Amino acid sequence: METNKYLLCEATEVSPGSTAIYDVGGYKVALYNVEGHFFATQNHCQHKGGSLGQGQLNGSVVECPLHGWEFDVISGECLTQTHCRNLRRFPVSIEKNIVWIEDFDKIIEQDAVAVKVSKSSDSDLASLKPDSKQHYDVHVFCCINEREPGHPRGSCSARGSVQLQAYMKARGKELGLGNRIRLNKSGCLDRCELGPVMVIYPEGVWYFYNSHKDIDDILDFHILGGKVVERLLLESGQVKPRTLTTARIELRVSSKKAYSNDLCQYELVSSNFDLLPPYDPGAHIDLNIGNDFRRSYSLVGDHQDRARYIIGVRREKPSRGGSTWLLDHLEPGHTITSSSPTNNFPLDDQATSYILIAGGIGITPFLSMGYELKRQGLKYYLHFCVRDEESAPLLDEVKNIFGDQLTVYADGGDPAHGINLTSVLENPVKGGHVYVCGPPGLVASVRADASHWPEETVHWEQFSPESEDYSDQNEIFEVLLSRQNMRLIVEKDKTILETVRSAGINIESSCENGLCGCCRTRLLGGIPQHRDSILTDSQKSSSQEVMICVSRAKSGETLVLDL
Repeated sequence: METNKYLLCEATEVSPGSTAIYDVGGYKVALYNVEGHFFATQNHCQHKGGSLGQGQLNGSVVECPLHGWEFDVISGECLTQTHCRNLRRFPVSIEKNIVWIEDFDKIIEQDAVAVKVSKSSDSDLASLKPDSKQHYDVHVFCCINEREPGHPRGSCSARGSVQLQAYMKARGKELGLGNRIRLNKSGCLDRCELGPVMVIYPEGVWYFYNSHKDIDDILDFHILGGKVVERLLLESGQVKPRTLTTARIELRVSSKKAYSNDLCQYELVSSNFDLLPPYDPGAHIDLNIGNDFRRSYSLVGDHQDRARYIIGVRREKPSRGGSTWLLDHLEPGHTITSSSPTNNFPLDDQATSYILIAGGIGITPFLSMGYELKRQGLKYYLHFCVRDEESAPLLDEVKNIFGDQLTVYADGGDPAHGINLTSVLENPVKGGHVYVCGPPGLVASVRADASHWPEETVHWEQFSPESEDYSDQNEIFEVLLSRQNMRLIVEKDKTILETVRSAGINIESSCENGLCGCCRTRLLGGIPQHRDSILTDSQKSSSQEVMICVSRAKSGETLVLDL
């Protein structure tokens, strides 16, 4: 650490005409803002030791609050007594909105020599020496600037910086960093398009961050390990985000098992024999299929087995190309690329019991859940709705996992002969949660019959979109990409996703039907028309996120997107 230069504060912390006091290694320094220019002196008055940093500043003259002696903070000269020694002054510099004190140690040492020559007491000398044990090694400034909703630049606060800074502070305490690191809340650091952002001194390293994992990596690798976190690093002068590419996994097909009714189960392993990334029950992976497709498939194996991913693929009729390509082309020994697992349908670990309702191929996410619920000895029951048992997907695996905690409803294609949802969901149970996955009709029925349950206890995932066609309701509207400072017009026959891609902005997507959440985007302003099947009613009402593959806005509306 450079001991001749010390950080004092953010420049906006001391307004023009104001004073402040800072501790530099046990030595009090007074800072003054004179019409936007900063000056620093010793804090104690030469007369009786009054605190100049608490005095009244008039222009460049500060008045000691104790006996009224006046000093020019620029020259250090005492204006009240001619025989008074000038104030000790320290050069000040401003770098990226941060106030630094320069040549501190050098000036202190020079004054220490002067004290010795004048034969002052040891206590006088000690008062000049900074106590390095009290000085922080690292200063972190996290921008928490807030602007009005819908501001074209957005703000770090709107992107979650307040909560993330609080998490970083809590994690720092857990790691015992209290005496080494000072976590500061900062005003605007003028990198709004990149936020949330932080700057770490004395190195002057800038990072963007979006999650608890980002914060953990900065603490573990940078603060504790002294290594830069390359994936979060901001370059000097950078004003727009880098194009980020999602990590891909290369998988090899180790086995393919065919079932009746155009269903196959694939076992996928790492092509380089590594352990696969972990996942939680209910998760899925996105497979890159051929040259143009990316499709999501639930992981049906035991999530504790990291040697393999297992998926079930049924040929869709009509097919959009994904399932047909897989079933017709992917064979043992072939390789395919995948995303890391993503989970839009996780088990709530606060629940005390689980009602699981599956329809057809919607059984797939419940298989991994079954392994975990059984392992933990929790209370659960699966209701499996199928046309007939002969064509029920993965029925042997389902029976093996769920055993007596299972009822299969074979309705012959007529829901009236199947499950009685009103009876199953009649009485909400304290701590109970409901999970449903299957065709839109089943999901809608479960949500309707569970409408008297607390909203946060009802979870759903569906694999096909609603049959309702909204295209005749489409209107022309505008989107503003806050990180690009770019305005785009979304035509009636185009989605937001298509419009943004046409402007050269790469956005990943998968289903493009509002089902998978891959294109989920933070909304910073505007009133959207939500058309997805993921967000809850309260989430749609809050309008903090939008699925840009299907959702739109009315004519004349501008949606401010965190893109």
